Amino acid sequence: MRKVFEKWWNHGTKVFQITNYKKSWKQIGNKPRFCIHENGGRKKHGDNCFDISIIIGYTIFNYCNFCLQGLKKGSDNNAE
Repeated sequence: MRKVFEKWWNHGTKVFQITNYKKSWKQIGNKPRFCIHENGGRKKHGDNCFDISIIIGYTIFNYCNFCLQGLKKGSDNNAE
């Protein structure tokens, strides 16, 4: 695994990552693929986390919002 890019923002509650797994996936025989995964988190359902990953070849593009409901005043949501 090789982390190509990682950016955190909004007090450490959101992240975008690009990770390449070519070397490790080839060693165990995985072929390149196209796939989209998401956890189904929805603000209207009261969920706190939304995560989506898109796999293209051996590269994963991932976005995660750990605070879907927003930061509350006075909370200590400083995960950075």
